Amino acid sequence: MAHSGFFQMGAVFGHRIGLGTAQVSIFMMSAVLGGVALQWPVGRLSDKFDRRRVLTFVTFAAALIALAAIAASTVSLAGLSVAAFFYAGMSLPMYSLCIAHTNDF
Repeated sequence: MAHSGFFQMGAVFGHRIGLGTAQVSIFMMSAVLGGVALQWPVGRLSDKFDRRRVLTFVTFAAALIALAAIAASTVSLAGLSVAAFFYAGMSLPMYSLCIAHTNDF
């Protein structure tokens, strides 16, 4: 539910804080690329370490990055895009980690 909320309302959020169409596209593209780029490294970490610990880490990391994104939204598009990249990079692999943990048992 959190992921769909971000991806459905992210463009609306970008528009409401004053970003133009091209800037909203960059912001949302950063989130998609973050999810793609960090899916594999997070998965490899969960293969080497306890999946529950990795899942806990990415959950708290995503929450902290989401808070940083709030602060970055008033500063610059670059800061907001970097925060979106790492937020999606930490939050999107959560489903895969949960499924892998379930399959382990």
